[in-house]
Amino acid sequence: MPQVDMILQGKGGVGKSFIASLIAQHCKGLGVETVCIDTDPVNATFSGYKAYGVSRIELFDGDDIDPLRFDELVDAMMQAPEGSVVTVDNGAATFVPLCAYLLESGAVGVLREAGRGVRFHTVVTGGQAEQDTLKGFDALCGNFPDVPTVVWGNEYFGRIARGTKGGCRDCRSTGSTRTACAV
Repeated sequence: MPQVDMILQGKGGVGKSFIASLIAQHCKGLGVETVCIDTDPVNATFSGYKAYGVSRIELFDGDDIDPLRFDELVDAMMQAPEGSVVTVDNGAATFVPLCAYLLESGAVGVLREAGRGVRFHTVVTGGQAEQDTLKGFDALCGNFPDVPTVVWGNEYFGRIARGTKGGCRDCRSTGSTRTACAV
């Protein structure tokens, strides 16, 4: 079964492309076929990793979102070879439109029915962006409660606040109980 790993966060500059590259590197190291896609319209950093053969899918047509290009993204996930891993690096500028598309179209269910595993990855940072990244994490959990989500902690900008029982201080109060916070 192909596995789809989507790196999603509404805050830019937190390490999404780096995480996508780590996933791709890990899979390649294991000899797993990888399909790498960069949808970041502002900083196509993942596309810069030539060893991964990253494809670009522009989700914008000028300044407007092009819904047909979201379909192109789902088609790429559907055509992934058996046993492969599809890694999608999504930019902050397309976080809300892509999540809305996934939700409204039922794309996650379609992918699952077609035998694709779907997993989200998101980033929580410390410092000034901590609350923004927690909001992005909460949005994923609230809108996609049945999608396994991996939370990556990035303390480059500061220590991530932790509660007394582990995890982020806000994770337990956001209703995001289905995903353990790994920061």
